[in-house]
Amino acid sequence: MIRSILSVAVMAWRYRNGLERLFIWIARFGYLCYLLYGAIEWFRPGALEERLRRRRTLLYCLFAVSLGSAVSWCIGHVWHRPRPFAARKEIVPAIPHEENASFPSNHAMNSLAIAAVMCWRRGWQGLPFLAGTVLLSASRLVCRLHYRSDILGGWILGLISAAAVVRSQAAARTATQILRIYDITAYAFRQWRRFW
Repeated sequence: MIRSILSVAVMAWRYRNGLERLFIWIARFGYLCYLLYGAIEWFRPGALEERLRRRRTLLYCLFAVSLGSAVSWCIGHVWHRPRPFAARKEIVPAIPHEENASFPSNHAMNSLAIAAVMCWRRGWQGLPFLAGTVLLSASRLVCRLHYRSDILGGWILGLISAAAVVRSQAAARTATQILRIYDITAYAFRQWRRFW
């Protein structure tokens, strides 16, 4: 066991430049995977009931991210914790970033909010999102953009916002209304396209 851990550590040290480049890419563009997944799942064909279930889950994810982001914005304005590279000039971030509030990590918060909603609503299909949360959060640390406590605070806030949305009757009603409006608009657009 110890030999395998040491061999992984030696391999990671040997390929650290490649790993660092991978983490830099994830820190810069990893969130786009979530947006791409959402767009694909929203428009993916399937049985009506399954499409509605997928879209409702995506709306819950959007609500959880919105709630967490609003709370994070308030926290950032009440307590502006400087980022590691802003607090200590000898720390150089691996990617350029503005010197806004470090706590909580919005990337960690949003990714865990999405992962938690996916796990609650879709079961095992949420597990890849948990792995994505770990990778995205680790990349923010490797790139020296956050402290570990920023990541932990983001995870806690993401989990709380996801739980609040999944249990909320207001979120359920709002999702139903949005889905109705979408269906009416999509139907009207299809009819308009048929005549033109």
